[in-house]
Amino acid sequence: MGRGSATRVLVVEDEVLARGALRLILEQDGYEVRSVSSGRRAIKVLDMFDPNVIVMDWQVPGLSGERLFREIRTKKPHVPVIVVSSADEAFSTDMDVRARFHKPLDVPRFRAAIAASRAR
Repeated sequence: MGRGSATRVLVVEDEVLARGALRLILEQDGYEVRSVSSGRRAIKVLDMFDPNVIVMDWQVPGLSGERLFREIRTKKPHVPVIVVSSADEAFSTDMDVRARFHKPLDVPRFRAAIAASRAR
């Protein structure tokens, strides 16, 4: 894939190993990935990176999961958001996210959700 044609995925994950694993999975599948470790950093890079899909943990430093999601929706209302989290509240909220995954990650299902989000 050429640089201009790659789907851009923003990963918001504070755990170093989880962030690296998500990045590796996505890059292996040909996505252009930017990863950040806090909600505030995610908001700062949204416009510069202009992601096609956002993958976020529900518990990251700087903003609550709900607040981060609302900020993303304000700036990028049509960008699909996929939550990967071990936080119970990530699965009990009524936020309109594309998909939710518990940690540890079901990689084949995650890859399918990313591909489906990209296709829309």
